[in-house]
Amino acid sequence: MESTTYQVVFLGHLRTGCEPGDTSKKLTARFGLPADQADQLVSAGKQVIVKKDVDRKTGETIRRNLEQAGLVVELVPTPAAPSAEMASQAPAGPAGPPPVPPDTPAKSSDTPLKPAGPPLVSPSAENIGAAGASSANPYAAPRADLDAEEADKTRFGTPRKVRAGQGWQWLMDAYSMLKERPWAWMGAIALMYFLGLLTNLVPLIGPFIGYFLFPVFFGGLMLGAQAHNDGDIFQLNYLFAGFAINRNQLMLFALLMVLGILVCVAPLFLFFGVSIFTGAVSPESFSSGNILMLVVGFLVSLGVSIPLYMAAWFATPLIAINGYDAWPAMKLSFAACWKNFWPFTVYGLVLMLLFMGITIISGIAMAILVPLFFSVQGALPAMFIFPLVMMVVMVPVISVVSLSIYTGYRDLFYS
Repeated sequence: MESTTYQVVFLGHLRTGCEPGDTSKKLTARFGLPADQADQLVSAGKQVIVKKDVDRKTGETIRRNLEQAGLVVELVPTPAAPSAEMASQAPAGPAGPPPVPPDTPAKSSDTPLKPAGPPLVSPSAENIGAAGASSANPYAAPRADLDAEEADKTRFGTPRKVRAGQGWQWLMDAYSMLKERPWAWMGAIALMYFLGLLTNLVPLIGPFIGYFLFPVFFGGLMLGAQAHNDGDIFQLNYLFAGFAINRNQLMLFALLMVLGILVCVAPLFLFFGVSIFTGAVSPESFSSGNILMLVVGFLVSLGVSIPLYMAAWFATPLIAINGYDAWPAMKLSFAACWKNFWPFTVYGLVLMLLFMGITIISGIAMAILVPLFFSVQGALPAMFIFPLVMMVVMVPVISVVSLSIYTGYRDLFYS
């Protein structure tokens, strides 16, 4: 049984691309650390012991979460206490406590890292303590290297290339996540779309409000998926976590997507004019003389939209979890999708077959239930059969697809 304990040590600098302000906000939102103490930790500029005397598994969990916030962290063994033999050979001196170096704060100023939601670590873990990096200080945390095999298991990095079958595995992993907390996941996703529908009731600007808020809600789901992966329990309140972490960049991402979609529909707009938005498309638009232009317009729109959705696919978790700005996140998402063409091909084919199956099942259910319900209850109640069937069938499927974005992101960006 392993008896070695470890220290989680912040090395005094942030991960590449992480801003101090965003990192402080993540520490405050995820750990409940007061804003001034989070700012002080981020700007320390020196080695800081974040946790002391924890087992390796607990230390790895803390390290992962701090790195996701933007800190550069190491897990190092706790320095061994002097043996009795060494103590007996030490020169005699006046009794009393050992001298404390000037750059070592007193333990009374230690502040605990306490997650805002479910506990991140065991309650027995020690409170935060700070220590200077002076080599003359025997109590300073050593700058020892981590065991490479253990430390690299969950390192975030550039997207890797995986085999084609991983496209199927992303969906299976998402299904496994859904099974662990089905009602919480489906409830959160159903609530997200319901809130989107409510915004449509606002005259004129309602659809725009919903579109700009959707990435923020979805970012909260991705943060919940990350917490679930780290061993926490997913709860409905994670849906709103995106409002506390990188909210502005998530909304900027929504703006970039709106601009991208406008570019995608530009060829159709040129062909149909404003009638494509009003629904007043005349039969003459589909005459034999215009059919070639119509096909070309759709192909051009499709060709432009594919890169757009590649850039958008992993952008939300990269912004919410890793603190990227919107445009760099979109570029990195595009690179990940481009590098993994075949896994995404498998993924897309599976989804296409899945939705074809859902359509067939829903059609059969409607053909059986609507006449039966109509004859018993009348026409008006029968109108609610279709949305009810679609909700029962589609909410679990949409939940799996939503979670598969996280599982795919996790597979490609973490080694």
